[in-house]
Amino acid sequence: MTFLKITTISLLLLSTFGFVKSEYYEESFILMGTFVNIKVDNKGNCKKAVSAAIKEMKRLEIIFNLFDVNSELYKINNDKNKLNGIIISDEFLELLNLSFYINKISDGLFDPTVQPILDIWGFYSKDKNKAPEGNIIKIKLAQVGMRNIEVDKTKKIIRFKNEGTKLDFNAVAKGYIVDKAANILKNMGVEKGIVDAGGDISCFGKSEFEQWTIGMRHPKFKDRIIASIKIKNKAAATSGGYENYIIIDNEKLAHIINPKTGYPVKNNVLSSTVISNKCVISDGLATALFILKPEEGLKLIEGLKDVDCIIISEEGGKLRFTISQNIMDRVEIL
Repeated sequence: MTFLKITTISLLLLSTFGFVKSEYYEESFILMGTFVNIKVDNKGNCKKAVSAAIKEMKRLEIIFNLFDVNSELYKINNDKNKLNGIIISDEFLELLNLSFYINKISDGLFDPTVQPILDIWGFYSKDKNKAPEGNIIKIKLAQVGMRNIEVDKTKKIIRFKNEGTKLDFNAVAKGYIVDKAANILKNMGVEKGIVDAGGDISCFGKSEFEQWTIGMRHPKFKDRIIASIKIKNKAAATSGGYENYIIIDNEKLAHIINPKTGYPVKNNVLSSTVISNKCVISDGLATALFILKPEEGLKLIEGLKDVDCIIISEEGGKLRFTISQNIMDRVEIL
């Protein structure tokens, strides 16, 4: 099953404070096109909890898979009745509401309706080597924007105001699914654990002293760790475009689109990492930060409560780190 994720520069769990090998239980598997690892305290019914979390992650993957003809997302995007209204599931409604929220706090830079633009640039097919004409981009931009989506939260109905508008949750679905898995573990009595889905990470622990050391992969050399950060009871996600790109006129174009212009992002940002209370929030905001200049991204994050960031950019051939004030003492540049 294909599940394209718009996050390429990933985080890596380096160490877990308080975990002794004999004291934890873990399972690893492939989901959403990425490697997933769940590690928890080896106590009580931990195996049952991990099994329940994995089952839920697989169920949610099917709902939000952009390319699976059997997924709810695919069916909604291609429903001939989309202008009149379609009944959606509780999960779809929840992620849609979260997307509206992230869109608002990011000033529209995170936008799950950008799929028509990604399509004409060839980021999904990767078989195009020519930029779309400006008039085509303009036409497609009319299909982009949360203004084209109307939701009746009581009746759980979604209406599209533009027939060409399509939803794409690839920038938040993985974070949302990681959050759901972590919640199941906690609700089933797991006191300490981590869910790591290819760099979308949620950590939790009952003790205020338990923390995890998360490594940030080098944005140019994926086998190197460039920095580490210690977090506890938080979630983190990273967005970047160094590896996922298309080449047009001998120029590498990052796969992240500015939804306000319809063009791939061109700036000096190599990766953007966001730490918050929810992985879905970190996921969506990391995409938004990649579009902004480092100073603009920092200003956005420091205006939000309980959200922090690490932005890596390249200036004059050298790497530059832009880090929010609250986490400076927990970040180590390697």
